[in-house]
Amino acid sequence: MRIKHLLLLPLLLGLVACSTPPEITATSRKDAFAKCFADIDETMAEMRANPSMNVLRDSKYETRTKLKTYCKPMKDKQHEGYWTVLGYLEFLVEPTDAAFTAESKVDRVILSYGYNWKE
Repeated sequence: MRIKHLLLLPLLLGLVACSTPPEITATSRKDAFAKCFADIDETMAEMRANPSMNVLRDSKYETRTKLKTYCKPMKDKQHEGYWTVLGYLEFLVEPTDAAFTAESKVDRVILSYGYNWKE
């Protein structure tokens, strides 16, 4: 059983080393952030227009309060010099009744799935 694992190791290392870099979808950091914030604005407008997809919709058990929207850059760990930016919506979830034992918490969802650029 262990010999099989040792034989697969070079194959797996070769696959990781030969993986293709991400597709470049932004010309620079500034461009990636501009696109990310545009995606966030568009998604927030869609959520206001369509209540069924609104993650900030209150229920009888909890209220949800928007805290902030932001874009966060992340370095690609497999490909040197490549970066991705993701857009988030952060909100506070609070129980509506003190009888609920749940505590308030901060939650977040991704609104923009990323733009890639190389520095």
